[in-house]
Amino acid sequence: MKKAVRDAIPADCLPPIWVAFSGGLDSTLLLKLAADELGADRVCAVHVDHQLHVDSSKWREHCTQVAKKLAVGFECELVDVDSGNLELEARRSRYRVLEQHVGLGEVVLMAHHKDDLVETRLWQLLTGRMPIGIPASRRLGRGQVVRPLLAWSRHELEQVACDEGLDWIDDPSNADTSYDRNWLRHLALPMLEGRFPGAADAIAAFDAGVLQEVPAQPLPLRDEEPLNPGTVRAWLHAYGLYPPQSTVAEVCRQAVSVPQDSRMSVKVGAKATVCRYDMQLHVVPMHEVPKETSVMVGELLRLPSGVLEWKRSDFGFVGGELLGLITRRDLVGRRLSALKVNGRSKRLKNIFQERRIPHWHRPCWPVLCNDSEILALPSLAIADSLRFSNSGPSKRYLPEWTPNSY
Repeated sequence: MKKAVRDAIPADCLPPIWVAFSGGLDSTLLLKLAADELGADRVCAVHVDHQLHVDSSKWREHCTQVAKKLAVGFECELVDVDSGNLELEARRSRYRVLEQHVGLGEVVLMAHHKDDLVETRLWQLLTGRMPIGIPASRRLGRGQVVRPLLAWSRHELEQVACDEGLDWIDDPSNADTSYDRNWLRHLALPMLEGRFPGAADAIAAFDAGVLQEVPAQPLPLRDEEPLNPGTVRAWLHAYGLYPPQSTVAEVCRQAVSVPQDSRMSVKVGAKATVCRYDMQLHVVPMHEVPKETSVMVGELLRLPSGVLEWKRSDFGFVGGELLGLITRRDLVGRRLSALKVNGRSKRLKNIFQERRIPHWHRPCWPVLCNDSEILALPSLAIADSLRFSNSGPSKRYLPEWTPNSY
């Protein structure tokens, strides 16, 4: 087991070596093995506090003390988990944190074991997905994830952890069979083993093939050329999306069958769709359109669909000025419909088209206005009345909008 941890690290790996550390049995043992085999000074634990359990702050303190005892580095991130499928959203939040930490040439170790592999493969099979299980390694951001413990069961890990005298957290949610994976672990797999001894080993040994590496970026299309379902699945996997095979097939079908002048959209997750633009497929987050609100010039504003920031300029809005913030939906039934740019009125639709803004960004793009006119489409256009005004002594700002990406 120690050798597996040592061998999992590429020869050219740069420090620090990150360890995803929940405080549970698996990750506690992995952190101990990494510190012993790789050198405590090279290892840094990353703990993600989802703030979903009343004792999460106690768990955070426990993890802090374990890291201190092992003399490894320690980073803790508090996250807010989106509503919906908590199991899925918590997982997504963990991977986002890990991706932010791991740098070019760096590695993050994760403590998935054989039981996790079996549960995942069985869940994938039962929900119509390709039963690829859990890859031993894959890219994550600028680095990669490595899982050195997939050959051992949880029982085997527990024996080693006890021999090492380790203490760990028992998360009570792991016993909640309302979660699919817990139901498989506590109910389905014991029944299968009772009827078919060795079933778990057989499922773990099943070879479904290796999923190719496809980066999390727009997927190019070629005219009339069918998409490879394996490529699409690997591409979605890079975004942390695992739709059933029927959904992958629908993405492949619509990519070539929906006319180019029509909008393609296939839901591939609870909050994600695949859309097409400029002969590329994009994974698009699903957001609620922001409600009408107000914003103060110079103050950062975070919305579910993106972030509005301000850049100092010789012209534009006066710092501290209060503006109305609406979206195109809010313009329905109002006289406000165009932005005066370069001496002529331009419809927002035309500005979006000229600046090649994909259709899925447009409903949530903020529109800055006052009671009588549209003043700006942040990052895209600003009214002549602000561009050619005398700045005077006041600080001036231009608005910049960054849409959220998946």
